[in-house]
Amino acid sequence: MFVWINIMPFWPTGSGCALGFMSALDAAWSVSLLASGMHPLKVIAQRESVYQHLSQTTAQNMPSNFHDYKLDPMTR
Repeated sequence: MFVWINIMPFWPTGSGCALGFMSALDAAWSVSLLASGMHPLKVIAQRESVYQHLSQTTAQNMPSNFHDYKLDPMTR
């Protein structure tokens, strides 16, 4: 069993809700990769990469095409 650690939202920056949703999408993406048969270590490595990018996300550098967001982190 894997434990997915999500970013703790920081409410004063105004990014808390968005980061929470994106973190949930990232976790769902990782589960879908596992379900598709990807090796667990590769999934963990990809999740770590996505986590690093998410931790640098701010309201100012977040893409505004929200309707195009999918589970795949590359769409966000």
